[in-house]
Amino acid sequence: MWGVPPTIECGEKFSVKIGVKCSSECRPAPWTVEVRDEDGGERVTSTVAGERWPGTSALYYTEAELSAPDTEGLYIWEAKVIGDDLAIPHTECVSSFSVRVVPIPECLLTVEAIDITSRDPVEGARVVVHPYEALTDERGMAELRVPKGVYQLFVSGKEHFPIRIDGDMKEDIRISVELRLDLELSDADVWL
Repeated sequence: MWGVPPTIECGEKFSVKIGVKCSSECRPAPWTVEVRDEDGGERVTSTVAGERWPGTSALYYTEAELSAPDTEGLYIWEAKVIGDDLAIPHTECVSSFSVRVVPIPECLLTVEAIDITSRDPVEGARVVVHPYEALTDERGMAELRVPKGVYQLFVSGKEHFPIRIDGDMKEDIRISVELRLDLELSDADVWL
């Protein structure tokens, strides 16, 4: 399984890729894959045919279109390859994957990351309001759509100390974050 989004909004459609490889490198005849939810309900059935994943000798794949549940939470789903009705019997194969469903975002959080000393924008800083995340661009800016309510914002640059800001999101807001360089310790710092 790959391509599962880290977060999916309630009721949103999304797609995943499902790969199947026989240890004997059999070609699919074709193979049927069922995706089942946490209650065992079938979400979709897909067929793996003769399309190999680029750069592999026998990893065949399909893409499955799914819909997220209407209620937020972490769901464990599984993809099962049915192998008992093939010309050459194969063992069933099951792979689990997580589906993290989040509320539909209502507010826009704009974060500007600035180096506290140089006042330059910090590009590539990681901005997280769990489970939402983004990276700042060359202007030090990142935008996250998040639901209303209490949040913890974490901002960390590759060479900067991370910072945490707590708040309550009621409407769109813009926050400027000053990041301090994480300087390496010198020998004098270590031995004094």
